[in-house]
Amino acid sequence: MANKQSKEAAIRREFRKLKKNTVNLMEQGTVQVQFKKSNGRRRNMICTLNRKAGAVRLTSKVREANRNPKSDVCVVWDCKALDWRSFRWDRLERISLSL
Repeated sequence: MANKQSKEAAIRREFRKLKKNTVNLMEQGTVQVQFKKSNGRRRNMICTLNRKAGAVRLTSKVREANRNPKSDVCVVWDCKALDWRSFRWDRLERISLSL
């Protein structure tokens, strides 16, 4: 039982790191994410949290929500729709960068 709990704790730590690193990348530029929508369809989205890359009206509320390690949702600027969108972290399937 203790071994299972330590594995689960390690997975949670790694997931928190993934969330933090992904938000950091979006603050620096654009990232393509693939996630499953609530209706089961997959969605690809090019998104950012960087004003120079297009994010407008980036508020402290958005920053705070994305920095909260307990948050289930990531709020991002959709570079194609030119509007704020969100995805659930537990539905994230892929993250891609363009270097």
